[in-house]
Amino acid sequence: MPAYNYTTIDSSGTRYIEARGINNAGQIVGWYTDGNDFHGFVYGSGTYTNIDVTNTGPTQAYGINDAGQIVAGCPGFC
Repeated sequence: MPAYNYTTIDSSGTRYIEARGINNAGQIVGWYTDGNDFHGFVYGSGTYTNIDVTNTGPTQAYGINDAGQIVAGCPGFC
């Protein structure tokens, strides 16, 4: 049976957080809401970074490839 690691991702001030993708390096992307808007994030090597695409409104990150390129966009109402 394979062994797995469990990681808690918690961003201060969030109301909801969702992981959406992971690459072979263990970098995780997803989105969260602070009650006012949606924001994307990337988490890897113990570092949490917000992602907000300029001039698009809300941002959600959906996937990340092994080169670290992130697929992001806005939810269906931007």
